[in-house]
Amino acid sequence: MALKFVYVSVVSATFLMLLVINAPTPILTEGDATPNEENSPTDDRDECPDGSCDFEAYPYTANLPLYQIPGVKVGHIQKVELAPGLFYSLITKSLRPLLFEIPRFLSDEECEQIISMAKSKELQNSTTLEDIEEYDVEEDDLDISMEDLFKSLDENQDGYLDLEELVNSLEVAHGGFFAPSDIKEMYKDLKLDPDGDNLLNVKEFVAVNETMIRVWMDNKTASSGANKIRYSKQTWLQQRASDNPVLASLKERVIKLTRLPPRVVENSEQLQVVYYDKGGHYHAHYDSEDVLISPNATCGQMGFKFDYHENVTYRLCRYMTILYYLNDVEDGGETAFPVADNDTFTTETLRAAGSKLYDLSSHCLDSNVVVKPEKGKAVLWYNHYVDGKTGWMGEMDNYTLHGGCDVHVGTKWIANNWINVADSPDDQALFDTYMHSLYHSNKQKGEEDEDEEFGEAERTPQDHNGKPGEGVPAWLQQRLEDSLHDADVMADKEEL
Repeated sequence: MALKFVYVSVVSATFLMLLVINAPTPILTEGDATPNEENSPTDDRDECPDGSCDFEAYPYTANLPLYQIPGVKVGHIQKVELAPGLFYSLITKSLRPLLFEIPRFLSDEECEQIISMAKSKELQNSTTLEDIEEYDVEEDDLDISMEDLFKSLDENQDGYLDLEELVNSLEVAHGGFFAPSDIKEMYKDLKLDPDGDNLLNVKEFVAVNETMIRVWMDNKTASSGANKIRYSKQTWLQQRASDNPVLASLKERVIKLTRLPPRVVENSEQLQVVYYDKGGHYHAHYDSEDVLISPNATCGQMGFKFDYHENVTYRLCRYMTILYYLNDVEDGGETAFPVADNDTFTTETLRAAGSKLYDLSSHCLDSNVVVKPEKGKAVLWYNHYVDGKTGWMGEMDNYTLHGGCDVHVGTKWIANNWINVADSPDDQALFDTYMHSLYHSNKQKGEEDEDEEFGEAERTPQDHNGKPGEGVPAWLQQRLEDSLHDADVMADKEEL
């Protein structure tokens, strides 16, 4: 039977986002002058209380380029005042990517409250950008023969598929994480390597039984967290309209820290809280996606623009990431950046490194930057460059490859704020109008759900099956309907 490969669609649009505008926070280093606040963003979140505004791109274009905190040099420390008299230290950890560590960003009490709120919800198995919607490819539909497929997988063109080449191809096809030792185990269990040399020649490859391999890989992944790309549990906490003082205070600090228009922060993905037990990890990955994934791929939050029948490809547009450690970890649980500030890093070296670069279970401490988890610490980095011509979000920074190393002793709690930006100021304003109207419409109907109105969509929006006339992808439509249902239940309880 021919070996079929599953085509991976890494186009999750897992958020809803947008813009408003806040006076910048002075970031001062000893001897620095106060930054120029002319043309600084202003906070317009209280404007248009009835939700009927049509926001324009001007407030965004008037404050370009999008702000990025200057790194200066590795080890540089700068102070930022996020509340009157409250200063925090930003320590530059790398310049590529632009990466900062902020000790004691959250208090012990704030960390404990966020964990408590997460525990009160049902934690779900974590999803990843590599989660896939599988579909079978009939042999007649394949445009490549098995012999030609063998040649394409034989990266060094030596006439054999070695363990590393098989690891790379199986990860693409299956979405799991497999080490060379796993391939040896599979060879033995399925008798795929008759001569025992850990190499597949073209004859052996053509004879491979795809169904046997898939069943073996599924069983292996299901039985062992070690073979999962991400092994953890997660939930989401609503920040947009939360009256919880911890979540509200955190949101305002993020607005001041990033110096981005407040609507960008306020309408970004909700706060993700993640729990790792012993052995929990998240192998090296990217938080965002580049336009290169598909021609004309649009940021996922813009799904409302399209009719339900349109074939649209979405991508994640996460301008920056802020990660918070909510507890101390006895051993392990570091955040690793394998290629940070690597002068020789290219796409060719990335490919040549193979699975070792991504395998943080075995190669965590080989990474160029490793951040130890400490309660209250925040780590901030920019997933995208700022485009030099437009001043808007530009290409993804491939140096942001990162992941969570194995927890060896104890447990680990973290939270993530992903700050999302649309493809252009015009799209950002359009989405702002949509979200503002939607929020106020639900609020007026008494259907605002504080708990989890907009979090992550665990499914990719590849189907794009929104209701006719609404232009909303299936995953977003379901999220909205779930939100309204939860709000109805809450309203019924209040009436009782």
